[in-house]
Parts: sequence; structure tokens; C-alpha cells
Amino acid sequence: MNDTSDFACRELTSKELFARYSRRFVVISAAVAITCGLLVISSRILGSRGIGFFSPDWLLMRSNTALCLILCGSILCVSLNSINSITTPPFLTVHPALVLSSIPALISGLAFSEFLFNWSLGIDALLVLGLINAGQHALQLQMETETAVCLLFLSISLGLNNLPQINRATVISSSILCLALIAVAISSFCSHFTPVLSHLTWLGNLVMSADTAVLLILLGIASLL
Repeated sequence: MNDTSDFACRELTSKELFARYSRRFVVISAAVAITCGLLVISSRILGSRGIGFFSPDWLLMRSNTALCLILCGSILCVSLNSINSITTPPFLTVHPALVLSSIPALISGLAFSEFLFNWSLGIDALLVLGLINAGQHALQLQMETETAVCLLFLSISLGLNNLPQINRATVISSSILCLALIAVAISSFCSHFTPVLSHLTWLGNLVMSADTAVLLILLGIASLL
């Protein structure tokens, strides 16, 4: 009898440790994404070419990508706050995360539609209008296709995680989206070290920047936890 109770206590302790370290990982991932996104946007607004966190010769993160990463990091923070909150009514803690998740989903969805239908909606230069006026080509500001798909998956996953009622189908759907975006982000990051592909994907499109891929991997794992 004592052995059984001791085993239950050890199992409970391991769950508590996993939950504690998971929360720490989520907080760190969200903070890194928000910080990097703010650095990219501030550099673009100030007229700089951008910040290359790995190499200045590699592709740089797009401004709309940085904005979506900031929002996704903020959603993770709001989600943790809603989980740890006890006295706040549920509709007040769930609602902000759902609203925030719709914004990156809309931006990435519109960016992906630009690739599908070969049109320009003008959303790629919202934060860097000065660069367009200086003669920079609009394609240099367009969000990469893989990035748009991964951000769309991440936004939907974060939205599913913050629904008022979560069932098994919701958890499975969210997990599948996270695993898919992690796989795509890892593949894109490895493409930078592939001599044949370099900055191109297997389909011939521009690959997402290396820093974007790393941040998406972190946020995907954080959402999966």
C-alpha cells in the first residue's frame, strides 16, 4: 500500500516538473519571438535593411512576418495568464487570445492567397512604406510561401488551444498543425545549408529566412506543449 502511494506521489511530482519546465519554455520562446520581431520591425521603420541574426548574407525576415511572430508570442503569454488565472471569468481570459490569433491568421492567409492567385494586395509594405518609395521591389517585401503556411498553421493551432471548450478532436487537430509547421520550418532551415537549394525551396520559391524558421520551431513546440 505504501509502495503504491509512493509511486503515485512520484508520478504527480514528475507531472508537476514537466508542467513547470513547459511553462518556462513557453515564456522563453514567446519572449525571444517578441524581442526578435520588435528588433526587425524597428530596424525597418528606421530605414535599415534589416537584421540578420545568423548571417548578413542570408535572407532577412519580412516585416509582416515579424509582426505575426510578435502576435503569436503575445498569444502564448495571454494563454499562460488564462491558465494561471483563477478569479477572472473565463470569457475575459479566452477572448483576447482568440482575437489576437485571428490577426496573424488573416495576414498569413492573405499572403498565401497572393501566391495562389498571383495578385498583390499591398499588405507586404504596410510597415515599410518608405522602402517602396525608395524604389525597393515589392517582391523583396513579400512573405515567403512556406512562412505564410506555417504562420497560418500556428495561428489556427493557438486559436484552437484557447477555445472555451477543448475536446480530443481539438487537441489532435492543434497537434497535427504544430507538427506540420515544425517539420516545414526544420526543412526550410536545413535548406540554407544545402548547396543545391540554398535560398530556394524544393518548389523553386524563396525559402523562409533562417531566423524565421528557428522562431517558428520554438513557437510550434511551445504551442504543442
